Amino acid sequence: MKGKKVGLLGCLLATCSLFYATELRASANDDITGITLEPEMRTVVDRGIMQGYGEGSYKPFTEVTRGQFAALLARALELPEGDPKFSDVPQSSELADEIYSASSAGIVKGYDNSNFGINDKITRDQMAQMIDNALQYLDVKRTEAPLNFSDESKIGQTFKRAVARTVFDDIVRGYKTKSGTYEFKPKNTATRAEAAAFISRMIHTYENFIAQGLDNPPVPPVEEPPVTEPIPEPEPPVTAPEPEPQPEPPVTEPKPEPQPEPEPTPEPVPVDLHEGHLSIMGASSVSAEKMAAFVKAKNPNAQDIDEIAAAFFEVGKIYGVRGDIAFAQSILETGWFRFEGSAVTPDQYNYGGLGVTSKGVKGEVFSSVKEGVTAQIQHLMAYATTNDLPQGEVLVDNRFKWVKRGKAPHWEDLSMTWAMNPNYGTHILSLYEQMKKY
Repeated sequence: MKGKKVGLLGCLLATCSLFYATELRASANDDITGITLEPEMRTVVDRGIMQGYGEGSYKPFTEVTRGQFAALLARALELPEGDPKFSDVPQSSELADEIYSASSAGIVKGYDNSNFGINDKITRDQMAQMIDNALQYLDVKRTEAPLNFSDESKIGQTFKRAVARTVFDDIVRGYKTKSGTYEFKPKNTATRAEAAAFISRMIHTYENFIAQGLDNPPVPPVEEPPVTEPIPEPEPPVTAPEPEPQPEPPVTEPKPEPQPEPEPTPEPVPVDLHEGHLSIMGASSVSAEKMAAFVKAKNPNAQDIDEIAAAFFEVGKIYGVRGDIAFAQSILETGWFRFEGSAVTPDQYNYGGLGVTSKGVKGEVFSSVKEGVTAQIQHLMAYATTNDLPQGEVLVDNRFKWVKRGKAPHWEDLSMTWAMNPNYGTHILSLYEQMKKY
């Protein structure tokens, strides 16, 4: 761990996973109690990252400026001092030191070399970019999730990768529409509650990443991805207090007019119900040629991609595993076979992150494309069924014995099993659906 990151790491260790341990000291006299993002906001308040305005006032729905969000990040990461740079951020500003700390760390940037836009309201895409920069500063290994927002076309190309990464980490979510889809609303300005949610989830992501490298348990039957678009979250509304129960009027009196019910809070799409889940076992419905073409459209330089796609199709057929969806899993694990930020490299022929159980672990190494694909298919079979290997097949998955056989028969069941991400299986199936339509 580099010296520049010791502050945040020390804070995390000293507080013993404070993200989860923080007591929600709710008070009927403050304006945080009862809001949708109350736990996240209390986390950053209790850590001293966000201050109130006195008398229980935290103004959760007040919009946040670029300068204020940069300051929140600098406090969260305990950044060292930085050099003055922007003409619109005078040293006399109370946010100047923190903005320059974040700027010197490469976490925030200005519109140009002299203008930061200290008082401009921060947009959701800008906030996602700053969070992504912060996690890169902390050396957190991550990958991208597929973007399924109905307004994806409105996300600027500059911000798409940051949004995809923060979506994978379940930091950035979206707003549910009446039709059941989700919008990201990239140019919406962010509130203090949303800013707090982004930062507390960022801390959670970093905390989990560090924990992987500190626990040092025996080799477990859990496969971690090198590091991974999450289920979008509804916009946080103000939760109205429940009305006091009124005594029933005498029968001779007319009953009072019913009061309109408050707007219901949209619920996120569940990811842990088995009804309607898709089985890992079964025949592929996408050809190897189409699978390879799908990756080439995103990564024209993908190494051995035709051979890899063919192997997933053929080996999957032998084992009765959905080779086309296993290929979609590898797209997610390898970042479209770019292997950027991945714990494995192309010469390992490891397309499923097998053996990457903690930070710094290189993972399994295989001798060929076919062997690497076979190991992944065998591992999926171990999760999905208690069946023996097909006759004549040799076990090449060294981690097969660690799996509790049949514990995850559906792709959705791989969430928090193959990977410690609650939306891992959903991401795989999202890529598969896109591949089918390609």
